[in-house]
Amino acid sequence: LCIISHDRKYLEDCLTKIEPFVMRQGLSLNPKTEITHNKINFLGFTFYIDENGKAVQRLLNSKKRTKKRHIRMMMREVAGGERTVEKFVSSYMSWRCHALSGDCYKMVAEWDGKIEAFLNSLGYGWKIKGNKVKLYVKDFGTA
Repeated sequence: LCIISHDRKYLEDCLTKIEPFVMRQGLSLNPKTEITHNKINFLGFTFYIDENGKAVQRLLNSKKRTKKRHIRMMMREVAGGERTVEKFVSSYMSWRCHALSGDCYKMVAEWDGKIEAFLNSLGYGWKIKGNKVKLYVKDFGTA
């Protein structure tokens, strides 16, 4: 359970109402339960409330850096024949969907361009529609 608010008093009131409810269920709150007023990091994302009161979910910078290294490593593996293009694209698309759930549209667009250029250099192309991708071999024709 996660409750996010700018109002610390409201959060304290919520906690005092939640504790008895949890106890009646025969459970207890984790001793690490705390009230924090700015943001929380959970499952690779930072969650916070912006100045307009909108809940925002952003991918952690450390996760962005780690994934960039991982993508570059996979590209080297594909170029060296250690990984198939299909597995590479499948892995990237999985991460892409995860990243898009965290307001990372600009970063994903940037990486989509890099991946497309990489695939083009290998003679492949792709079409992305939503969370699905169609991978195809480019027809260069015969001269």
